[in-house]
Amino acid sequence: MERVAKAREDGPLLPVTGLLATLVGILLVLVVGLALWSNLKARGGVERLRETSVVQSAALTFLTRIQEAETGQRGYLLTGDPKFLAPYERAVSLISEDLRQLEAATRADRAQAQRVAGIAGRLGDKLDELARTIALVRENRRADAVALVSAAAGKTAMDDMRTMVTRILEGEDAELLEREAELERWNSLSTGAIALAAFATLVLVAATLQLTKRQFALSETLRGRLARLNGDLEATVERRTREADAARAEAVSEKERAEGERARVELLLQEVNHRVGNNLAMVSAMLGLQVSGTSDEAVRSHLRAAQARVATIANAQRRLRLEADLATVRADEIVESVMADLRATIGDERGVEIETRLEPLLVDSRDAIHLAILANEIATNAAKHAFAGRDVASGEGGGRIVVRLVLGAERVPHLCVEDDGCGMPGPQAPATRGIGQKLVTRLAGQFGGAPRIEPRTGGGTRVEVALPGLALRDA
Repeated sequence: MERVAKAREDGPLLPVTGLLATLVGILLVLVVGLALWSNLKARGGVERLRETSVVQSAALTFLTRIQEAETGQRGYLLTGDPKFLAPYERAVSLISEDLRQLEAATRADRAQAQRVAGIAGRLGDKLDELARTIALVRENRRADAVALVSAAAGKTAMDDMRTMVTRILEGEDAELLEREAELERWNSLSTGAIALAAFATLVLVAATLQLTKRQFALSETLRGRLARLNGDLEATVERRTREADAARAEAVSEKERAEGERARVELLLQEVNHRVGNNLAMVSAMLGLQVSGTSDEAVRSHLRAAQARVATIANAQRRLRLEADLATVRADEIVESVMADLRATIGDERGVEIETRLEPLLVDSRDAIHLAILANEIATNAAKHAFAGRDVASGEGGGRIVVRLVLGAERVPHLCVEDDGCGMPGPQAPATRGIGQKLVTRLAGQFGGAPRIEPRTGGGTRVEVALPGLALRDA
């Protein structure tokens, strides 16, 4: 009778097991819901990133157009040559459409829309000043035209528009950082929920195993004297075995669905990277068309430089290969791919040998592109300027560039580019530095460092950038 009473006391374990199974099922449903919700958030984040890119592109296009009109006006004023009127008239004819596109892109953002409205207010003043100057030159009143240009109104309008475009770009950059942080928070929440569900599943399995063990022990004790109870226990064991099999089958099915969902998300991310790369390649091609349609050599040089930088970003974006966690990439691989492109262009053309010595470092995907651009800018600058005066055709040799990515003290990454060229002519004032050096300084600052330029032992130049703000991830 004591054993029968003990068997009755063990009975409440069955509802407990059902309760645990119900809780685990609810947790699994929550995990699936979180995964779907995170996917929707990721899609929304990608769309918002695209909107940010559209706003930045429209703002830069508008600023380029007004600068093109001003350049044509200045050329016609200084030379009186009608050929400068062509870019001026083309820019003036397109600038209204550019402004409308910028207004459409910022319509949903009240602060940005107010800045665009301010630009529109100043645009009329600037276009009026440009048109009056052109008219005065056509009437052979160049002195009056020069006096009009020297007045502060036109310059003030241009400076105001530049300032407002810069604020638009800064606002979009801040919005981009905020959206990336929001996506990171959703990823952390999803990871925590999955870990909690896994723990609850382990607890359920342990409880089920312990209960099964106790039931088998009770069955051996009551065998022979309690035949009916033994039959009931065997039926219970069989039923629970079926439940365990069903639970295992459900777990396998859930795992397969989760793996399929992960593969789909990974494919979606790869497609996004590929499309972004293609869009940037289209921008590079459009810059090439702008180069072919511009006669001013200085403008052509700047456009070619911009085209090369956009092409570098596009190639790096297309070659971005995420690791298994879908958030990190190998920094050495992305830098090596950029250097390979540089070898195929500047290296072969100028006879420059580009060597890489890169440690395998795992970084966040958002940092990989910036690091690749930084390495490309420094190496490109070395290839263009370090070997001036060398005659490649005569066999003199173009020179050698070594790009290193290493871990320094306290696990701080360092990017170092050395060349055996003619060396730096001397320190440059900030006002005389080119856009490449300014871009290097700004990119280095994003990682908490600054470029250090010094003579290389044995001749040439050595540029080293410490990157304390580059977050390293464990493999």
